[in-house]
Amino acid sequence: DSGSRSATSLIETCMMDDRLTFRAFRSGVVPICCFGASFCLVAYTTVWSATAYKWKDAAPRLGHEMATHAATAGTGAVIAGAAAVEACHDWLTHRKATNIHEVTRALMQRRLFFLRTPVLVTSVVAAGGTVLAFGGLKFTQPAGAHRPP
Repeated sequence: DSGSRSATSLIETCMMDDRLTFRAFRSGVVPICCFGASFCLVAYTTVWSATAYKWKDAAPRLGHEMATHAATAGTGAVIAGAAAVEACHDWLTHRKATNIHEVTRALMQRRLFFLRTPVLVTSVVAAGGTVLAFGGLKFTQPAGAHRPP
């Protein structure tokens, strides 16, 4: 399909342009995107939590499934927040670099920000807490969630 090929070539062109990549890094695009993802997941969690609360009396099983789905989204928000903090550390440390190669060399000495110990520990603790509190993780929307209580 020509639309996906043109999008792919645009992305490849952008990635090859060191100036654009360097400008994006210095502007803090990665931490902003991670914080944005966390914010969106918090908003999503809030909506599903409110919906689960409304359903808990009318349909307890469905209410529990909705609450589990909300908690799973909340887990994602916490993990995205931890990744954002690590990405922000990188950005604050290396934003004064003079070129992208300097940044690349410095970052290659460290693990990728989303594979660092604080993010992994946060992931395990958040997911473990959700499993303990709700009996598991639920990534898909509960069946029947579109019907009003």
